[in-house]
Amino acid sequence: MIGLRVLFRWPLAVLLLAVACAPPPAPTVSPSPEAPRAADPPPPLGKSVIDTAREYLGYDYRFGGTGDGGFDCSGLVATVFGRHGLQLPRNSAEQYLWGLPVSRTQLRAGDLVFFANPDGQVNHVGIWSGDGQFIHASSSRGVVEDSSASRWFRDHFVGGRRVGLAHQEERSDRRSQPVGSW
Repeated sequence: MIGLRVLFRWPLAVLLLAVACAPPPAPTVSPSPEAPRAADPPPPLGKSVIDTAREYLGYDYRFGGTGDGGFDCSGLVATVFGRHGLQLPRNSAEQYLWGLPVSRTQLRAGDLVFFANPDGQVNHVGIWSGDGQFIHASSSRGVVEDSSASRWFRDHFVGGRRVGLAHQEERSDRRSQPVGSW
């Protein structure tokens, strides 16, 4: 009879040992209704920049213009980004030195797109608005949103740049190499 008693106690001892060694259940904590919530992230700078640039559609072209009376291409870019706290240089060749290089396939709304004359000198800038479109100050039509698919823009594209608050102080000390073409 002693053998049977030991036989029945052994499984009971193993079961008790397993239960005693198991970790306690994880506490469940429900958020209190008064707990502060994380603030919603601000809208992306790109969309805000495009919305601001679209406010100027229809303005006249004016060489050296930065607002009242019209814009030239770099004046439009400097004004739009200035309204978002970014102080960019005042001409397209200097703006081309700011931010991070972006190829045509990597362009996002708010990126700058640059074009050059036949000698390769940057002489025009616009703001990429997405879906193959960009906003710029055209010398013949004023501030417009155009397709990048037109031959002139396709043939003269030299690259894009991504500028933002994090890139405010980033500036190349040398001219950047073109990063793509249409």
